Amino acid sequence: MRREWTQREVIEMAKLLGFKNFDRRSLYYYSRTGVFPEPRAKLENVLVLYADETVDIGLMGVSKRLREPIPVTKQDVAWAKSEVLKTNKAKNASMFLRKLKQKDN
Repeated sequence: MRREWTQREVIEMAKLLGFKNFDRRSLYYYSRTGVFPEPRAKLENVLVLYADETVDIGLMGVSKRLREPIPVTKQDVAWAKSEVLKTNKAKNASMFLRKLKQKDN
């Protein structure tokens, strides 16, 4: 697995887990209320990165606080992560992250 996930990928995971109407605003709301952890790195209007371990905690926390709570386990989140990695968007994000790290070195 990866160490960091983009905001778009986190939202895609939430939709795979059955969260209805979960988008950037929902993620921001849950971050502001302390349910979902703050992002590790942030470039305004470009990219938001979340740490791998905090995504697990955040999605399980949000699932308990939905209007209709959904039981989500670590195995469910791991499955959603693997499904997101299969998409083409995730492959592009991985390449982008690799390029960013190479520029830093």
